[in-house]
Amino acid sequence: MTAPAAFFFDAADGTLRGPTGWPRPVGLAEVESWRLCEHLRPALAALLAEGASIVAVTGPGAWTRIDLDVTLDAGPAGGGMPAGQAAALSAWSNTDAHYPLQSGLSCAACRQTLSWPLV
Repeated sequence: MTAPAAFFFDAADGTLRGPTGWPRPVGLAEVESWRLCEHLRPALAALLAEGASIVAVTGPGAWTRIDLDVTLDAGPAGGGMPAGQAAALSAWSNTDAHYPLQSGLSCAACRQTLSWPLV
């Protein structure tokens, strides 16, 4: 199976859609599109403007309290946090080698997160 051509993101209303013909994400089998919370939208828009690409969208897992995760292939330029970070967001990182080494932003109020490879 080849990788998706591109995910679609509308920063105005937070709509996310996967490429035509790409399998629906794990945990989100019944939905055609997803809505990113208003708190994370500016950060995702900034990351995409810097050249990052969305590589996956996943739903809730048995071990997580996150309802939606948008995974990117790269984080912010310079390794900091993206522009437009709302007060409702928290930075996080995972350095446990049992899982993908990632960092990102989470919105506790909306139970959504952005993640990218830890560098």
